[in-house]
Amino acid sequence: MKYLQAPHVVARRLGQELLLVPVKGNLADMRQVFTLNATGEAIWQSLALPVTLDQVVERLCAAFHVPESTARLDAAECLADLSARGLVETGSA
Repeated sequence: MKYLQAPHVVARRLGQELLLVPVKGNLADMRQVFTLNATGEAIWQSLALPVTLDQVVERLCAAFHVPESTARLDAAECLADLSARGLVETGSA
């Protein structure tokens, strides 16, 4: 499965956090704002092009120098949450 940022989501920085804001028409849906920490931001940025979970894990390992198991758990949890909220699109590899 590949993951990609949903085209109706705008990312904005607020201090140390990255906010994901769904936009419908010309209006931001402020009830659905989602906040990302540094790990979540790295995951989000990796989704600019379609990527697999394995590719996201590789990027997290390189960026944060964490074990593969930690990166995989964090990435899978974040991607599941983003997917459930409609902030990312999924498709077949």
